Amino acid sequence: MRIEARALRWTLLAASLLFAGLGLLFFFGVDAAASLFGIPATRPESQSYVRAVGLRDLALAGYLALLTLYASAHAVLLVLLVTLIIPAGDLVLVGTADQGEAGQMVLHAASGLLFAGLAAWVWTSMRSREAARSR
Repeated sequence: MRIEARALRWTLLAASLLFAGLGLLFFFGVDAAASLFGIPATRPESQSYVRAVGLRDLALAGYLALLTLYASAHAVLLVLLVTLIIPAGDLVLVGTADQGEAGQMVLHAASGLLFAGLAAWVWTSMRSREAARSR
């Protein structure tokens, strides 16, 4: 069973574009991106860390888009659920950073809510289709 609901499909693709944009920002706009994690961008190790996060977000965007277009809804659901590890880990990293602030925490929590909401929508869509088939 693939993702066939147009609104859900487009929302998943929009989320992948959002994370592709964030990935590019993190990779090329290190100073701005470092502030989202509460770390100074002036240190070389901070710049490398932020660029790695950018690559992570680009990979996330890629697998989310490709799974949405080509995989089953079950696969998309499982990946969305496992992806919740990313914002959870980011919240821990920001919470333990020397310069971490509440505003930064909100951004990462919003990311987690986005993935949780998308997972709930995929699951609901799957359940609706299964119920329609059984009638």
